Amino acid sequence: MIVVAPGGRRPSAGESLAKAPATIALLDLRMPVLDGVGAIGEIRQFDEAARIVVLTTYDSDNDIYRAIKAGTKGYLLKDTRREELLECIRKVAAGETCLPPALMEKLIVGMRSEPLTEREAEVLQLLLAARAIRTSEHSSHQ
Repeated sequence: MIVVAPGGRRPSAGESLAKAPATIALLDLRMPVLDGVGAIGEIRQFDEAARIVVLTTYDSDNDIYRAIKAGTKGYLLKDTRREELLECIRKVAAGETCLPPALMEKLIVGMRSEPLTEREAEVLQLLLAARAIRTSEHSSHQ
């Protein structure tokens, strides 16, 4: 893995990727110029198929929800072990999603209090199905 555009005070996440195309964009939710959800939106406008992983300290159901709704394919906390981070990056690069069970649970609990749109329910079902497949694959390889 090679870092092609380290973070900084760039005004546009989309511009950064245009100058240095990457397989994965790794973002924090809180950045100096533009927040992570805004950056995800910019990146998705530049490239709808962009594969984005959020790496942050923010773990509220609302933060997770906003990032997923904006288009992130992975969401990890900064205290995630290096091996798990690399595994998540590889999964997202391969087109999979990456949301640890504890964060998925927070998201589900938080969403129970609000009615889901049809699309939100569909996305949640896809996340749960992907998690079930990964769990069964992991179990069969042990």
